[in-house]
Amino acid sequence: MQISDTCSVRNAELLLRQRGALEPCQAVARRYSGRPEEDEELLRALGFEPEWSFDAGGNRPRFDAYSQKWKVGIEREMREQMNVRSHLLFAEVAYQKGLIEIGVFILPMKGQGTFGRTVREVTKYDVFTKYFPLQVPLYLIGCEQ
Repeated sequence: MQISDTCSVRNAELLLRQRGALEPCQAVARRYSGRPEEDEELLRALGFEPEWSFDAGGNRPRFDAYSQKWKVGIEREMREQMNVRSHLLFAEVAYQKGLIEIGVFILPMKGQGTFGRTVREVTKYDVFTKYFPLQVPLYLIGCEQ
């Protein structure tokens, strides 16, 4: 996939760059195929564990990739905006528990759950800025096939 746009919320891009994790995260966005066998090899080569889950009070949310070294969780969501929203909330839980320090979301530029819509939701709309304010630094990556 090709990276079309990015958005850094709460200095996420700077934090990733300082840790040496920005390029690996962008490489995941470009090369992640959705085929588990291929992706597992790719993720491990880039310094991530695939399919990492944690306890969230009875729920078992997961990240598509996780780095304990960098404290980064990556979520690739190419379908529904509701899925993006739930993953944003779970990223916040992981942040509050000290499991991640940065959440990376790989999103499509077109479709239901999109990069632009997610940027607006985390920077302008009341759900995540007023009622459920997120504190986790987020690096959003918009991709096209």
